[in-house]
Amino acid sequence: MDFKIIRTNSAIADLKEICDHISRDNPSASEKVGRGILEHVKILEMFPLIGPAYPRLSGGTIREIVY
Repeated sequence: MDFKIIRTNSAIADLKEICDHISRDNPSASEKVGRGILEHVKILEMFPLIGPAYPRLSGGTIREIVY
């Protein structure tokens, strides 16, 4: 069973900021990185417990996957 990924407004804004920063020097790399991050996050739909877990200040945990 796949899980649903919820992208917060702040996460979308962060990704846009990352891509905009890279785009200043290399627009094609910016697109590649943006797509790569989004594809990597899709892994969480099938494997939601992948990566180390860290406690959140607001409660619960957050997981980290590296791209």
